[in-house]
Amino acid sequence: MEIVERLGELLRGAGFGSRRAVDLREVNGVVAPADSLTLLERHEDARLAMLMRLFTDCHTITREQAQPALAPIGVDELLHAGLLEVDGPGVRATMRISDFDGLVVAGDSDRDEAGSCYVVPLTLTSKWLARFTVRREIETALDLGTGSGVQALLAARHATDVVGVASASTSWSPILRS
Repeated sequence: MEIVERLGELLRGAGFGSRRAVDLREVNGVVAPADSLTLLERHEDARLAMLMRLFTDCHTITREQAQPALAPIGVDELLHAGLLEVDGPGVRATMRISDFDGLVVAGDSDRDEAGSCYVVPLTLTSKWLARFTVRREIETALDLGTGSGVQALLAARHATDVVGVASASTSWSPILRS
């Protein structure tokens, strides 16, 4: 099994994308401290909070914090695969992983905004658009300027075929005007 699939299974198994993950965010949007959850003997929530700090919030955490949260996957495996990088004495994720409506999507972290290969992470705007989109059974859907891809993934639930195009190229202008 590929390391990305193993990481996905680990995140889902830890509760990523679940109601527990939503509940761990405080009113101000900050994830509850893992140390506090451990003191309350909420060990599964502490693990999930650490994974959210690492992959959703893109914080640097120590290897000692990362290893138990990531077990059975080793920190060195994720470093070798390029999914984590060394940041001073700790490690941080090289991408932002977010969940929404049963989907888990990955995008570049905020520090990587330069370059044409930048993948937009899930944004609040995408979530609002998804909540207000009328969805009915259709044959084909086009998500032009797909960004994180979440709209295309959600459209796949009610469309036979979905095309998501991430290009911001001006070559689309003549097609869209006709």
